[in-house]
Amino acid sequence: MRLPFGYQVLLAVIAGIIAGLFFGPLTAYLRPIGSVYTMLLQMVVLPYVCLSIILGLGSLTPSKIKNIFKKCVQFWILLWALIFVFIYLFCLLIPHHPIGSFLFQPPSAGVVRKALVDNIVTYLIPENPIYDFLNSIVPAIAVFGMIVGFALMVIEKKEPLLGFVEKGDQIIEKILVWLAKISPIGVFPTSR
Repeated sequence: MRLPFGYQVLLAVIAGIIAGLFFGPLTAYLRPIGSVYTMLLQMVVLPYVCLSIILGLGSLTPSKIKNIFKKCVQFWILLWALIFVFIYLFCLLIPHHPIGSFLFQPPSAGVVRKALVDNIVTYLIPENPIYDFLNSIVPAIAVFGMIVGFALMVIEKKEPLLGFVEKGDQIIEKILVWLAKISPIGVFPTSR
């Protein structure tokens, strides 16, 4: 009797944890297998996210997106408001302890806020999509995919380009299926 695939992966995770706990340094030779598996996953995830967003948005029409926007705008505003309230409340939970050293002057609250805003903008706005892909900056990659998808949405005779993007998406999906088949082998050394 063969175990279902999900159980195989779960068993590999549990076996990896047990092997790491009981055999620790002896399992170090497995590290390259886990690293290769993780790198292969990272290789396809970011292009898949970008191509899927481009394909999903690019295949819509402007009138269709307006209908979707009208139906969902209240939900998205509420969701974003809840997220920002949660982040604000979470920041209030972090205590502020002034450092009393004459060697180190803590930055003022305005400097910290500006740095935080600059950092958020850096992660959201795709200034250089190649840099974002190379450094795995997922929010910027998603925003890049949205911008390209919206631009593709309004282009006439976009079907050949959509077909090309769809083929790229299918190629990555095939690679993900192959990686899923070997996931018990890749997950075992990763979870140790």
